[in-house]
Amino acid sequence: MRGNLSDFNIRTYAKFLEFLRNRYKIITFAQFHSQGGRLLILRHDVEVSLKAATEMARVETQHGIRSTYLVHLANRFYNVFDRVNLDSLIRLRDMGHEIGLHYDLSRYVRYGRPIRETLLAELGMLQKLIRRRVRTFAMHNPSLHKLDPVPKIRGYINAYSFNEDNDFLYVSDSCLTWRIQDAHRLVAEVPERVQLLIHPFQWTPGERNRYSLLDKWFQRIEIENQEYRRQWKRLWATLPYVKRYDKQIKRQRHLLDFD
Repeated sequence: MRGNLSDFNIRTYAKFLEFLRNRYKIITFAQFHSQGGRLLILRHDVEVSLKAATEMARVETQHGIRSTYLVHLANRFYNVFDRVNLDSLIRLRDMGHEIGLHYDLSRYVRYGRPIRETLLAELGMLQKLIRRRVRTFAMHNPSLHKLDPVPKIRGYINAYSFNEDNDFLYVSDSCLTWRIQDAHRLVAEVPERVQLLIHPFQWTPGERNRYSLLDKWFQRIEIENQEYRRQWKRLWATLPYVKRYDKQIKRQRHLLDFD
């Protein structure tokens, strides 16, 4: 069944997985041990939504595929310490996918601490959260920075350094823009070793415009925040000591005077 990679939706992705599975052994970074044969490491940078990531992971699991999901500990879209997001993270783990760290250098430099020290701290926190060994990391938005300040850490895999070290072709869908010659080479020539980066939030039904897609994801944040605000208001309206205070302050406000 013919598909086209310019159609960014989950149905096209499922077809693409079938195409790839017939041509490659698809593995995670953690599964790579310098083996031969045609290999494809399937990587996902989870920029926007862990829910979208788990939906993509379910499709992969149905096709007998495991991949590597690199997550932020916290960004403008999600926080893995939140219960709902942590549940999604654990579902990814339980489906057998590898979980690694996506680190944001722009955020790290504002901490005023050594970058390597902060990176190791986040790797350790993520490992404790998922109760699994964390092996892989990658920098967020590498095109905005001249160099990766931590190209290698003993015992870990830097997803970008990995390509040069092991002669892997790098193919990415970043910003809904395939580097067409690289993507064409993947589908037409079947190169020996490939690292394929797919961003889960981009593969949604019926939306190919990158700007309206981003608007939809920000609208989801606004809806979630509105519900969170309603929860706070309901809480304040029902707490007995809050209601008691509101009554008392009207006649006893003078008790809180100070000079």
